[in-house]
Amino acid sequence: TAVAASRSSSARLMATESWGGALSTETSAAVAAVQRAVQLSQDLAVEGISGATVGEATRAADFAMIGMTSGLLHEQFRNVRFSGQKGAAGLRDDPKICALALKLSGEYSQGARQASLDLNLDMPRNLMDEGQRNSGLVSREAFLAAVDRGLEPSRGQGERCWVLDAKAGKDYYIGLALLDANGDALVGVVGAPPDNEAPPIVASVRGHVQKWWNAAGDAPVECSLPAPCWAGTETPPWFSSLFSAEIKS
Repeated sequence: TAVAASRSSSARLMATESWGGALSTETSAAVAAVQRAVQLSQDLAVEGISGATVGEATRAADFAMIGMTSGLLHEQFRNVRFSGQKGAAGLRDDPKICALALKLSGEYSQGARQASLDLNLDMPRNLMDEGQRNSGLVSREAFLAAVDRGLEPSRGQGERCWVLDAKAGKDYYIGLALLDANGDALVGVVGAPPDNEAPPIVASVRGHVQKWWNAAGDAPVECSLPAPCWAGTETPPWFSSLFSAEIKS
């Protein structure tokens, strides 16, 4: 029911709020976006795309991750700039890649988008539907605009900025950070192929210890991260090794 969904969403926010502090909303959104990109990348590495070469599938997935991440974050944080490192010119010149990228973005963004909309259950249904159409995840032109948003220059207003660095393929990686007006990192989320059954996603928030996530799920997964022998006492834990972790359960 609507009441149950609202309570569930509130519980998820309360569970992460103490960890992320004032940045808990941004952190939850970043983790959800990276989870969707990791799911896309994992499925692509195993299944590929019917009717597309490996190169076409990888290129389409690269653009899909940019458009999907841009659209989802813009839906929640309109005043935060987004940098995706490439625009949509290549998509406009290649209808096949554009169609594949739009399809992937629409498919893999559904869960994250719905989670965002669950928090607005008192919003009139027509406004929720309009928000879905304008999120950059369904319409071709809105999707292209979401990708192009990644080339927006600084607004000169001291705004924060999301920065995405992502690559699809067998050795995929997804890095998403929220920077303050000085370019310093506030939130960082990294997704990569898991190793030794460790979680594929690690997130850090300024002033808080890092936490790990699976490719799906609202709650972090507890795990230890033993430092390699070459790591010094001042070596950041995320630099030591992302995936030599031991899950506690």
